[in-house]
Amino acid sequence: MPMFEQYVSKLQAPDVIIHLGAGLCQELDCWRASGAKRIILVEPNPELLSELQSRVGATEPIEIVSSAVSDQAGCQPLVLYNFPLASSLRTPINLKTMPGLKQIGSTLVEAKPIDELLSTLQLSEDGEHWLVIDTPGEEASILEGLER
Repeated sequence: MPMFEQYVSKLQAPDVIIHLGAGLCQELDCWRASGAKRIILVEPNPELLSELQSRVGATEPIEIVSSAVSDQAGCQPLVLYNFPLASSLRTPINLKTMPGLKQIGSTLVEAKPIDELLSTLQLSEDGEHWLVIDTPGEEASILEGLER
């Protein structure tokens, strides 16, 4: 069993897992095995979203939310790369630090601030919730949004 899965298996089962930037959710089997009552996968990339929906199917209690998470609400350009999991709302400063990574386009996606997204999910205030943040370039703004 990989180290990540060993660590997760020792934790108390959460009520809800919210995975921001789920991509294809390589952790899906781990999330299913966690005992979570709800699993919410948030993904803005339309290409990855359709693959994720096919992978999950109609499995309960997994919910898929088509949205980016940002410090600003509204339609924003998602920068697409030849490696889809690196897609970001942020424009790259220097691609030379990641050899082989190339911008291949962009697409408009709906974005929500973290507090707005969480309010739509109707989470219990006393529940055990896990938040997984896998959002290249948006991590700091998400954490700042949680502090408000």
